[in-house]
Amino acid sequence: MCSYRYSRLLGFFIFLLASLNVWADTPLYFVFDIDDTLARWVRPAESSLGNVTSSINDHRYRILDGAGEAIQALLTRAPNAKIVFYSGGPRDRNLELLSQLILPDGRRAIDIATKVLSRNDIVDEKSLPTGLAAWNELDRTPPSELHYDLRRHGRKDLLKAAPDLQNIVMIEDRLGYAYPGQEKNLLWVGTPPPSHPESFSETRLSRKAYIQYRNKLTRMVGLVDKALEVSKQEQIPLPDVLWKLQWHPAESGKLTYNTALLTDASIYRRGARLLAKTGSARYQFVTPQSEQNPKCLIPILRLLRQ
Repeated sequence: MCSYRYSRLLGFFIFLLASLNVWADTPLYFVFDIDDTLARWVRPAESSLGNVTSSINDHRYRILDGAGEAIQALLTRAPNAKIVFYSGGPRDRNLELLSQLILPDGRRAIDIATKVLSRNDIVDEKSLPTGLAAWNELDRTPPSELHYDLRRHGRKDLLKAAPDLQNIVMIEDRLGYAYPGQEKNLLWVGTPPPSHPESFSETRLSRKAYIQYRNKLTRMVGLVDKALEVSKQEQIPLPDVLWKLQWHPAESGKLTYNTALLTDASIYRRGARLLAKTGSARYQFVTPQSEQNPKCLIPILRLLRQ
């Protein structure tokens, strides 16, 4: 009798270990938008200083703060991670831009890409399935520090990137690109300002908004890091965790972004720690003070609340 109980108990533990192993080995796809998420074409009135590409189809592109570091940090943080790029730009432009986006370890973004999806992979609005999407339940009067960009130039169907939506996270600056039914997969980095300020002296943004914008990829990595912990502990798919962290019901009962994430110093610290671990000589947490003195370490929390 005892041996039977022990054998059943042993069988249960073997099953549990096997389940955890499968969970750990399942590929996790991070699908990156390119424009205004990782890079931004330099407008005529903008400074061409900083990490800027050579000319690509008559445009030069600024590699945004922490772009290469963020990609490498996610590959290190989640050993089962796969990187996909999904941009509405033409394929030749995307491939060339990704060949000029360099990770701290010297690899090019194009070299670590599992797949590159481009303009021809954007789904036309006329081809979309019918039915309500989550953004229809979005509170259209977001808090003052946010702007919900719902303009539609087609949608990005994540099933073109990988077969299982439970294992896909799309990192994107425009909510409007989410394919109906795939809103939970979107990790929103925020809508960018009209022009990119390479220094605080160039912008009309508030100090807080400037820091949030320049460090959005640091925040993104910190949020992923936190969500991965919760996903592992509770055995919940990563997109479900990120959805709960990002979106809350407003007073109207509709969805609104959790603005506390924008000033949560613990999220920025997580991200900054992981990006610094890439060994990048370029990365720093950008603040007006750090631009004047890179060694000036002002407490992140105080800066974010000013």
